[in-house]
Amino acid sequence: MSAAVGKTRALYAELIATLVAEGRQSEAQACARLAVEQGIWRQPFQRPVDYVAGLPAVVNYDPRKIWVTRHLEDNFETIRSELARVTDPARFGFTPVEEPLLGDGRWDQVVFYEAGQRFQRAAELFPATAAVIDDLPEAVRAAGVIMFSWLHPGSHIVPHCGLTNARLRIHLGITTPPGAHIRVHDKTFTWTAGKCLVFDDSIEHEVWHRGTESRAVLLLDIMHPALSDSEKEKMLQKARVAPENKIRQMMSDRGFRHVERAADGAIRFELNRDTELLVGRHMRDSGIRWIDLSEEGRVLVGLEQGE
Repeated sequence: MSAAVGKTRALYAELIATLVAEGRQSEAQACARLAVEQGIWRQPFQRPVDYVAGLPAVVNYDPRKIWVTRHLEDNFETIRSELARVTDPARFGFTPVEEPLLGDGRWDQVVFYEAGQRFQRAAELFPATAAVIDDLPEAVRAAGVIMFSWLHPGSHIVPHCGLTNARLRIHLGITTPPGAHIRVHDKTFTWTAGKCLVFDDSIEHEVWHRGTESRAVLLLDIMHPALSDSEKEKMLQKARVAPENKIRQMMSDRGFRHVERAADGAIRFELNRDTELLVGRHMRDSGIRWIDLSEEGRVLVGLEQGE
């Protein structure tokens, strides 16, 4: 894939996501169809930024044909028993999901692995579950993310596509009350406690919870079974250096030079020189003392002379 195609794909994905977030579904669909016409993707409902040509666009897979699901289902009672003590997830170490996919409600997580990086905090919070996960081979632990996903009643996760079609996503149902559903393209599923759901999350999907009790699943990614051995090894090698690369990219994209977590948990950061000069000039020349972006998207500005 050329750099130009990759950049175009990312821009299309960002535009479509913005249209969806604004409720402009018909325009988002038209944009996706245009991208297909231009050879960016093969299907308008499958729009990953990292696209591997030749892989099948299959909505869901038979979990009985994927050995990882047997490992998870065999250890379901261990995982369920440990999670059963959680009443208020915020008091048991859960934090809000960072991705801007929540249309309504509340969605929390505890992340055990991400791109091969193991998080000790999650292992201390849920040691029995961590032990089950640690028994998985590196190729699974490094494939993507492994986490508890806790969705509160009244929540809606907007339609979106995962980053790459080189992975499949597995959900092990843990707490599965009525009213929670997931749509993957043109199929809708519910979760069953102790059973796995396997789907291609690069295909457009959304989740809504109209029930009255929280839904919890153990979520993890695996490499797509149709990948060649060499392609799987490339993914594994990439994951082994992913933490440093991800930090570098995040700091570069946001113009950070230094980030620090204070004793009280607050995050403090310093901008890199170019970003600091740019922001400083705009604020100085405009007579701005501070700028705040509210959760509702409103920009609040404090001027040097009065507010």
